[in-house]
Amino acid sequence: MSLVIRQIQEEDYEDVEKLTREAFWNIYRPGCCEHLVVHNIHKEKSSIEELELVALYDNIIVGHIVYTKGYVDGVNNDTFITFGPISVNPKFQNKQIGSKLIRISLQKAARIGYSAVFITGDENYYSRFLFEYASKYNIHLEGIPEEDEAPFFMVRCLKEDALDNVSGCFVFDDCYNVNDKDVDEFDKKFDATRQEKAKKLGMTVEEVLIRASLLQKETELPEEYPIIAGVIQNRLDKKMKLQFDSTAVYAITKGQYGIARVMYKDLKVDSPYNTYKHKGLPVGPICSPSLEAIDGVLNPQKNDYLYFQMDTVKNDGSNIFSKTYEEHKAASATTEAAAETTTTAAKQKTKKK
Repeated sequence: MSLVIRQIQEEDYEDVEKLTREAFWNIYRPGCCEHLVVHNIHKEKSSIEELELVALYDNIIVGHIVYTKGYVDGVNNDTFITFGPISVNPKFQNKQIGSKLIRISLQKAARIGYSAVFITGDENYYSRFLFEYASKYNIHLEGIPEEDEAPFFMVRCLKEDALDNVSGCFVFDDCYNVNDKDVDEFDKKFDATRQEKAKKLGMTVEEVLIRASLLQKETELPEEYPIIAGVIQNRLDKKMKLQFDSTAVYAITKGQYGIARVMYKDLKVDSPYNTYKHKGLPVGPICSPSLEAIDGVLNPQKNDYLYFQMDTVKNDGSNIFSKTYEEHKAASATTEAAAETTTTAAKQKTKKK
């Protein structure tokens, strides 16, 4: 696996928020709130930019770590920091990506001059990075009684004397305090009824979001969502590649889109998102899907369609659906002829002027 780790750029913000949502969805609670934490950190400009890193596989962000400043109450020291959330795309977990992000960022933090890193998490995991119980240094988590050891609250000293003569309560940046009402805005997309439907269809929440994102990018008409949802299932059942242009465009533009016309060379981009190169669904959503698109996935039309393409004759954003490749080719010939006629007419009109 060819992995690149670099400092985050502002245009990566939406991608890492999306990645964080995918990584934490239904892990510690129904839904998640970690993506809102990342959003707030960026919104409030609380990130330590030099330490916020992304891991890319074939130019697609698959890992992310973010740092903010914190402080021990009553101690005048601005070299105490914390990291989190740290996110890795579920399809790329157990490949040491998170470990690399942690080790590289800790080394960089030490070089910059930060003295200690405080975190909350699994002590069995973080001990490998030399994190220790913070209570060993008589430093406690705000809101936790001092007599409670709180083993999930840890510190890594980057300087030998970092915590000499330091004690008290550690306070995290306010960005970690998310409002449940903000989380609910997203959670409404997956109420109990929709979650039950997804379960009956044998889909995880992440898979529903991936499929819904495809619907949203493959048609301009919501009424076509259930039809294309049926096409997706039909092609997957037949072990066919989806071959959706939108996935290739997402891979090429890193989710920025803006390509007026997809060229044949664009379809060859080797990315885990490109469904021309890889069977099955892309590794993550290619946009933030609407509620209508989600409902389209959860209420797929049972049909025999395997192909579809934009109807350039109607030119109303609708698609032509075909059951066989022969029908698809015939429809392609019709739409190409219509497009050529339109182009010729436009050229003649220009000449008359």
